[in-house]
Amino acid sequence: MFGVRNIFAACLIFASLSAVASHVIKLGNNPKFVVISQDERRFIEQDYVCVTHGQRAVACGYVVRSFDKGAIVEFSFVSEPVTINDLAQLFYNPGNAQMPEFRKPASHVIPEDLSRIETDAKAYRYALTLGLNYTYPMAHFQMLVQKNFAIGVLATYQTHDVYEVQTAATGLMLTINYYSLNSYEGFWLHGAGGLFRTSVNYYDRSGSYWSQIVLGTFGWRWFWNKNINSGIGVGAQMFNLKKNDILGFDYKFLNPIFTIDIGIAN
Repeated sequence: MFGVRNIFAACLIFASLSAVASHVIKLGNNPKFVVISQDERRFIEQDYVCVTHGQRAVACGYVVRSFDKGAIVEFSFVSEPVTINDLAQLFYNPGNAQMPEFRKPASHVIPEDLSRIETDAKAYRYALTLGLNYTYPMAHFQMLVQKNFAIGVLATYQTHDVYEVQTAATGLMLTINYYSLNSYEGFWLHGAGGLFRTSVNYYDRSGSYWSQIVLGTFGWRWFWNKNINSGIGVGAQMFNLKKNDILGFDYKFLNPIFTIDIGIAN
């Protein structure tokens, strides 16, 4: 039971010797558990943390898991409901010789709804992947704009031979990406479009022209440990080259595509 002395001490949190501010970033289905952001120092297991409303400590408990962008806290005392963005502050850690009675074992049983929180709380801002569109190389840089949406730039090189027309295209596409689970993880919808500088060979004639490519894919992206992520996708691509002095006709075609890539996020 959380003693009166401890409650009073928790209310003096702002006068504690070790004060590290962070905020509540996720609530568990079980109100005893929340996730707080890392701030100024990395929380460690058994840190004693209080959530405050104004200068009042309304919930206090122990860190039961810590990772790069956050920490899971199991409350041993709650006097008022905790909400997102509430201030959280370190009150005691195992390296502090003061108030040793605050160091009590936590359950270490993480609720199922928070079992994925280590990746959920990371919210990686950027990702860079290298891969293939069939056998054609591509590099894709993305920037997170919301938890499940990212925009990016994709560079690629492609060749196409259709009848007597041979093309080799190098260019950039702007992309928009949706991820169902978290940043760069889950069901993946990907759309892109851009300009390519295309070399054209048609019988004994050749030249270089601007062409357009648009594509769309759907697939899945996995997020592994150490910021590594990989994805696969299937879809279709439209290649369009306007009539020019080499080709006396518009040259366009729609073809299916398969993509696979791997990269890092930060």
